[in-house]
Amino acid sequence: MTYIAQFEEITRQYTITFEDEDGTELQSGLVAYGQTPSYTGETPTKAATDEYTFTHSGWTPEITSVT
Repeated sequence: MTYIAQFEEITRQYTITFEDEDGTELQSGLVAYGQTPSYTGETPTKAATDEYTFTHSGWTPEITSVT
């Protein structure tokens, strides 16, 4: 009798976390290799100072597919 190994493909998944500027976790979840994560929560805000107001302009680093 001959036994042949069988394999199942399992796509790797990675935990992706979006954080506010102060380190507060806004959203976290698994994203499959090759997929692009997306933020689905409320737009982050930052309190105004006497000199400036702030608007969310993106994420650092830039969002790219998971590798």
